[in-house]
Amino acid sequence: MRKNFPVSDIQYPLDEKAKLMSVTTPTGHITYANADFITASGYSSDEILQQPHNIVRHPDMPPMAFLICGAH
Repeated sequence: MRKNFPVSDIQYPLDEKAKLMSVTTPTGHITYANADFITASGYSSDEILQQPHNIVRHPDMPPMAFLICGAH
């Protein structure tokens, strides 16, 4: 899994109505991200699409949180 370092002190406050949505391939590469997700990620859509979803993972986030739900 990607090592997402260094961690910055930058925090991005989300609007309470923001909806973060992304869709990935079975291998975890982003195929769709809505505008709120793209804005919160700090990347442009061109930079984030087709990238591994863990590009936006904080290093303290457990990898188990990114398991594919319902996969057998």
